[in-house]
Amino acid sequence: MNVGLWMLSAAIGASANLDDISIGYASGHRAGWRSISFYLCTAFCSVGTCLVGGLSAAHIERSLSPLLCSYLGSGTLISIGIWTFFQAFTQQFRADATFDQLGFHEMMVVLLAQSVANLTAGFGAGFCHIGVWFTSAAAGLFTLWFLLAPLHGVRRQVSRMGHRFWMIAGVVLILVGLFR
Repeated sequence: MNVGLWMLSAAIGASANLDDISIGYASGHRAGWRSISFYLCTAFCSVGTCLVGGLSAAHIERSLSPLLCSYLGSGTLISIGIWTFFQAFTQQFRADATFDQLGFHEMMVVLLAQSVANLTAGFGAGFCHIGVWFTSAAAGLFTLWFLLAPLHGVRRQVSRMGHRFWMIAGVVLILVGLFR
């Protein structure tokens, strides 16, 4: 796999999980055992679902034409990008919310939402013939990194950027889908 495909895999993994910064921001200044275990569980689920999506696309593409697979992969990535971009306008970035206020059920809904985002990103990467294994690893690493980043000195930048992270992630996914 060449460096260009590694960069595309990293861009997909980062863009699918860039909104995790807002989740990490809501966790407060320090992370307890509950937050850390949730972050690790989210990272493992991100890797697993991205891998399942990519391997499913690789299995499905055996029965489809390569051109159709390319369109499906690009269309999936562009659709995720558009959805993520417009999500920035509907979501409110609340700096006053804390992660400790979330119950177990709310945490599982967040985990499910992240897993679905990574599943579709892996699906798009698989159809575009981008390295599924590296995309899955990048998704897990970026999930963990973006969840932990607000705890380690970037809180001021996160509060200034707000929901622009969703817009950045959406634009990157659209660009990867268009130029792949």
